[in-house]
Amino acid sequence: MRPAFVHSIQKKLSVTLTTALLISSVLPAAGAAAGPDFEPAFSTVTESDYGTGSVAPPAVQANAKPTPAGAPLTWSLLTKNNRGFASMLYATYDTPISKLSSDERYLAFMTYPPDVEQAPGRQIVLIRDRSTGGCERVKTPDETGSVLYFDMTPDARYIAYTYADTVISGQSKVYLYDRTTETLETVNGTTGRKEFRMEEGDYVSISADGRYVAFDTDAEGLVPGDTNGERDVYLFDRLGSGSRLERISVPLEEGRNHDSRHPSISSDGNRIVLVSQAKLTDLDEPDGTESLYLYDRQAAAGTYPKRIAEGETPSISGDGRYVAFTTFRDDLVQGEDTNNRDDIYVYDVTDAVFHRVSKEADGTQHTGDSRHPSISRSGAYVAYEVDSSDNGDESELYVAARQGAASARIEVPEASVSLLPSGKRPAVGDTGASVTFFSSYLERIGGVEVRLWDYFVAASGASPSLASGIAPEASDLVGQNQR
Repeated sequence: MRPAFVHSIQKKLSVTLTTALLISSVLPAAGAAAGPDFEPAFSTVTESDYGTGSVAPPAVQANAKPTPAGAPLTWSLLTKNNRGFASMLYATYDTPISKLSSDERYLAFMTYPPDVEQAPGRQIVLIRDRSTGGCERVKTPDETGSVLYFDMTPDARYIAYTYADTVISGQSKVYLYDRTTETLETVNGTTGRKEFRMEEGDYVSISADGRYVAFDTDAEGLVPGDTNGERDVYLFDRLGSGSRLERISVPLEEGRNHDSRHPSISSDGNRIVLVSQAKLTDLDEPDGTESLYLYDRQAAAGTYPKRIAEGETPSISGDGRYVAFTTFRDDLVQGEDTNNRDDIYVYDVTDAVFHRVSKEADGTQHTGDSRHPSISRSGAYVAYEVDSSDNGDESELYVAARQGAASARIEVPEASVSLLPSGKRPAVGDTGASVTFFSSYLERIGGVEVRLWDYFVAASGASPSLASGIAPEASDLVGQNQR
């Protein structure tokens, strides 16, 4: 069984027991029970964004302009995904992935289903309309498997995800769901080979129009010649004819034929960055080291893939020019990296230069490892985590501007909810004004503060652009800094 899954279950049981004892001490017995049809309460974007009473929402505004280069990033509005302690019941600690649509109206996130009759530990994807509070479940092929990872198009129409047969299975497939037509398409018909999921992988990334899906799998026989027995990266063309799958990670030497994984695809589907331990180019490369490779579908034959550097967890901008990644290398920028920690860099594909972005706001170096970068579609901002404890259980969240070397820790000083230093997987919007992330926080129950978990959106105080005619409802705004 996966160690991360076991750890999450242990943590969930501990919190559940603690919370149950507190709730039972402050609530009547009849109010403490929840039936099988119980659904979590979701908040709306907030009436405070528009004013109280029956004030209509403002007219749709043009997209906000990015923060000027060098200006400090700040957030003044904090919204929590779930109401009350219900968030604890659905918190996916080991895979807290969330995505915002480009207009910031829709929030997609990993969660456990509220249906108690379904498989314990099963993960699904929900999409919440932040203007109405409504929540939609992404269709899955059955009610026993579990979503491992997902990605969403900027318009929130298409969701691609990897899906395991069971909550501990290493046998998975990739699916593509169209919210408009409500159709579910199988991307790869062959499952992975391993009985249990014990290794890194099963990532998926989708182009902006939903046509291309990049993913990794250890399944064999997806395309002719794929018999290496290792994890590989593939590209699926939804509108292609004949074989719609292409193998991207093709090793050049049999003896250096190792795993490839974690693809990230550009908006037009032309560029894909991935992690590989295999030898994918003719150049002399370190053997067995995790390195980043860039694949360009439109480049001249023989010029790609191109090795970038040693690193992992890549994230590519919408135009495919910028690649954010984690690396232990300390010589990518001369004389800057002396903290002996993993750091976040951005590679400029056009200029072939590296920029280090993981720094404190004053320019000093982080004392912990930086990880899990997420670059905005515009390429202007990078969100990431920084370890703040020796055991890795605590972490701070930051957003860095690629230009201007401005970096800021994600915080909303006057929020009524107290965020704790355990944030995970931040994803930043195009302007840097909004960031979605997963974090623990303190919830007051019967006069006692309890540590719970939920997804949050930190914003600069401006509401997302909403379609004409949508009226906001009462919500769960948890903090607004009026500075």
